Amino acid sequence: MGKLAAVTCESAKPDKGRDRLLGDGDGLFLRVRPHGTKTWLIEYEFSGRRTKYTIGAYDRKGAPGDSIPD
Repeated sequence: MGKLAAVTCESAKPDKGRDRLLGDGDGLFLRVRPHGTKTWLIEYEFSGRRTKYTIGAYDRKGAPGDSIPD
């Protein structure tokens, strides 16, 4: 179960000059860029190197094809 609540994601404010990472657990983060863009990223380790991979933009309505009815 994730640690980030929808309210936390919505109200997250950017830091001037650097990215802000809000952890959800198991390597999943919400990244808030200095200009306010929010994206999801995964941090993982492969062959001894840590890597961050952006998996999509944050959308308060959910992912496309989300199965939760309106």
